[in-house]
Amino acid sequence: MQMLRRDFLKSAAAVSVLSVPTWVPRSVFASEGKPGANERIGIAGIGVGRQGHYVFLDSCKQPMGQAVCTCDVYLPRAQNIAKRAGLTEADACQ
Repeated sequence: MQMLRRDFLKSAAAVSVLSVPTWVPRSVFASEGKPGANERIGIAGIGVGRQGHYVFLDSCKQPMGQAVCTCDVYLPRAQNIAKRAGLTEADACQ
């Protein structure tokens, strides 16, 4: 009996759904007290002078927001904003 394309797609979908837990890294799934990858947004502050640092810091305060790094032409400003966002000076660049 020849397998139809529709039957093949159904069986392939079922197999892929059953195998997801084996090939997806555990870190992708949310654990107690830690949001999963789809529940957080990494935010980079590029140009964190004048208005930029307000927008960056306010975005990081959102429940899904997570500060990742800062960048500015003036490195000390980028480092200062990185500290205020809970990052290290190493997370700032020029």
